[in-house]
Amino acid sequence: MTDPVQNPPTQFNYRPDIDGLRAIAVLAVMAFHLGFAPLEGGFLGVDIFFVISGYLITSIIAPKMMKGTFSFKTFYLRRIRRLIPPALVTIAVTFMAAAFILDPSDMVAMAKSAIAATFSVSNILFFTETGYWDARSELKPLLHTWSLGVEEQFYLFWPLLVLALWKLMPRRNLGWAFAVVTLIGVFVSEWMLRANPSAAFYLLPARVFEFAIGACFALIGTSVFWKKISTKTIRSILGWASLIVLLATIWFYKGYTPFPGLNGLLPCLATAGLLLSGAGKSALPGLNFLLSNRLAVWTGRLSYSLYLVHWPVVSLMRYEVGLELGKRHQLFAAALIFVLTLMLYYGVERRVSARTGQASNQTGSQKTPKYGRFAIGTGISAVALSAVFAHAALNSGWTWRVHDLSFTPEQVRQEKARRFSTFVNTCTTFNFPDGPNCRRDAKINVLVIGNSHEPDGFNFFEAGYGRDPDLQFIRFEQTNRCKIGKEKGRIIAQGTRKLCQERVDKLADQAIVNQIQVIVYSANRPFEANKYFTLALLNQMKKLNPDLKLISMGGYINNQTPCFRIINETGNTASCMTSETISYTPLDDKDGTLFQAFMDSTDYYLDKGDLLCGEDIPASCESQASNRKPYTYDEHHLSLEFAQYAGRKFADENPNLLRELAGLSPR
Repeated sequence: MTDPVQNPPTQFNYRPDIDGLRAIAVLAVMAFHLGFAPLEGGFLGVDIFFVISGYLITSIIAPKMMKGTFSFKTFYLRRIRRLIPPALVTIAVTFMAAAFILDPSDMVAMAKSAIAATFSVSNILFFTETGYWDARSELKPLLHTWSLGVEEQFYLFWPLLVLALWKLMPRRNLGWAFAVVTLIGVFVSEWMLRANPSAAFYLLPARVFEFAIGACFALIGTSVFWKKISTKTIRSILGWASLIVLLATIWFYKGYTPFPGLNGLLPCLATAGLLLSGAGKSALPGLNFLLSNRLAVWTGRLSYSLYLVHWPVVSLMRYEVGLELGKRHQLFAAALIFVLTLMLYYGVERRVSARTGQASNQTGSQKTPKYGRFAIGTGISAVALSAVFAHAALNSGWTWRVHDLSFTPEQVRQEKARRFSTFVNTCTTFNFPDGPNCRRDAKINVLVIGNSHEPDGFNFFEAGYGRDPDLQFIRFEQTNRCKIGKEKGRIIAQGTRKLCQERVDKLADQAIVNQIQVIVYSANRPFEANKYFTLALLNQMKKLNPDLKLISMGGYINNQTPCFRIINETGNTASCMTSETISYTPLDDKDGTLFQAFMDSTDYYLDKGDLLCGEDIPASCESQASNRKPYTYDEHHLSLEFAQYAGRKFADENPNLLRELAGLSPR
């Protein structure tokens, strides 16, 4: 990169094409969140915003640093003015709406996220909640503020980094320094993606390279080299190619595409290419029309308010009508989002900018105090709002809002935790066969393996067969915590959870596998395509030990919303079995992509529909244990009592199943 100091950039001028690019970004995100299937890559809109931010912030602060006029105080105060007031209004209004809609348990989570979002750390909160299946992500009204947290954290450190590089390095190397930051950022992002996908998604270190790409291209656009080669033809080719690549990634990337990491490079470079193509004196006719027409520019100016508003509307609507929004709900949500966006933009964002912007027309001695007073007022407002949010969080989500609760938030928390209460003093894969709590004298070693439903399978079989002294149950400790994958023909654990790879490697050790007689596979939606690597692990074990028997447990009822909430509203567990609330039934097992592949390796298929449903309709399925405890408290994980009840019922019908599979005589 050519030394930008030789041709220092002037004050950054407004570019309407950037607002047009913002319009593409926010509309892509909105379409993705509303559930328009062809735009599964709409999540890339957030990454477009990150690249734009890196480009603009560097374009703004670099010239001032070169001239010695940059002020950290003014920079941060302006960011507060620009970003915080609309965000605080959105958080407050969303909280008020949630108070009328959310169950107390979800209101507690909402209050915590409101506090975190107020102080720009919600990305860290949401990361700590992953497995973020503690509540469905679609039902967290402030989930989208994770990206605002990342961006505002970027604003905190980036000027400091730019200044440090500016002071410490020869001027001509500044561009190359940003390039190195980008490369390191890509490496860190890919490493985090492989080690902990949730951390890569939510946390700033995995996203730094996206901002840095924008910064690099900002410096390229002011370089002598670019000014020499940037003919109208070159810029046009770059712009159209970048736009095509960007739209292609939005179209072809899927929700399951590993991201960010290396997969983030293509859309980010395409975004930066579009920004660079617009860095010239002459307009590009075709691109100028697409990105700089009045509608695109107007939408781009609305983009921040639109982004703030859209997700709370979608999330709270899903809370009321279910996860799958029909066309009617999608259209209604879009209309409501549009109205609320206009209210937020013209009523708050634009008005605040106009009022505080008057300070910009004053002399320097008058400007900072006005920004300062505004920042102080904003800080007081944030603290006051957080006090209200904290009160709701500390008082069980304001249970006074709902009369005759069947389950309070604390009861739900306790009941969910009880699923794991049977794990005390049990043998695990890592300890097997000689470690603590593992018995050498067991004649039948039964490995229970699966995703977050592994505890359900363990509780099921332990209750039904645990009194047999010849049996020992061994827990893998959940495949979803280890992110099972395959590399060069070897089964690997991609997660960072302690001892994951050691446990996976144990199941590739023939001496260990030969000591296991039965595997119980227990997972939610057990035969869907995302279970491919689990199936590969099971097949590997059966290949090592041809006498090993596999029991594949079928799935059970999945609800679109937590069952405890439905019970709180209706007073009975049967309401969790209505077609309006259900998203999966045992009948759906056989429609799974991998059903036949699993059956080819399975020695006994345990169909929960046959066991617990009288007919082939959800309403006939059992919804509570014999002690009237519901079958689940969330959307699908079995309660301890129901798993035990079902296990005992199954064992009564098949008292010697495990012994027969292991080749032992009945008791």
